[in-house]
Amino acid sequence: MSTIPELAAKDWRFRPPRHCFVRFGTDRYPAILLEWRPKRDRGGVSKWEGLVIYASHTPATGEWEVRHCWMHGDLIEPAE
Repeated sequence: MSTIPELAAKDWRFRPPRHCFVRFGTDRYPAILLEWRPKRDRGGVSKWEGLVIYASHTPATGEWEVRHCWMHGDLIEPAE
């Protein structure tokens, strides 16, 4: 499986800023990927995180809220 930097070098969909989708459990939201960064553990770089901005919906209130956060790269999907 390719790493995020390898995909970014080959595929424009992975180069920020880009439209993407983010996953939270079974929910999937349109988002914008702003930046990639390595997430380091004790042994060095193990994962990649993406800074995303997205609007989340709260069904109970019907409200939308714009949020931004660093997310694990496996939860970020390119927009087709």
